[in-house]
Amino acid sequence: MAVGEHVRDDRPRQSSGRHRPQVPGVPGKLRDVAAFIREKTGLRVEVVRGNVLATTPRSRADALLMSELHEALNRCRSDGVGSFQSASIGLAGDPDDFVTPLMVVCDLSVMDSDEWLLSGEEVELAIEVASSPRDPRVGVADRIAWYAEAKVPLVLCLRPVEQEWELHARPSAEGYRALTQGRYGEPVPLPERLGGDLPTEHLPRYTR
Repeated sequence: MAVGEHVRDDRPRQSSGRHRPQVPGVPGKLRDVAAFIREKTGLRVEVVRGNVLATTPRSRADALLMSELHEALNRCRSDGVGSFQSASIGLAGDPDDFVTPLMVVCDLSVMDSDEWLLSGEEVELAIEVASSPRDPRVGVADRIAWYAEAKVPLVLCLRPVEQEWELHARPSAEGYRALTQGRYGEPVPLPERLGGDLPTEHLPRYTR
């Protein structure tokens, strides 16, 4: 059985976006910088805490993981809710920051828009994979803190190498207040609207 929900108080805290570092000369223009890098290199580009992060495209293992997650979510989710890849989330009041999770789950009506950024509150679940290529300036804990500041209600962090998962809930200014953990083979306790228990026994394991 998964470990029950408890108050999280031992994870690193990320400072407020008001004090984040800026790239000299281009505050408020980092999304343009990110778009230029993506167009010229084909890399995945995000802006987190004023850092322009460029990483290699997702691996074939990530693609398989996304396929398995889509199937699992589609089997159990409610009507009107969908799972999406390549959807980015912005930070309210910040002209630069945005992240692109492995996958987001949200109401289908939210996606019927010409806007390219979702607000954190429009997303019902963001899914991250800890084994994806990362820029060393921003770790997994930093990203989880970012999601809390963006007010994303739930973040599922998968660790395919360790075969573990973490479900972060109840975002606040200090980070997520609740953490539920489990191992692959144990269901993730999602809300009924998202299908309830999400099976994990068929999720791919990574070797590194």
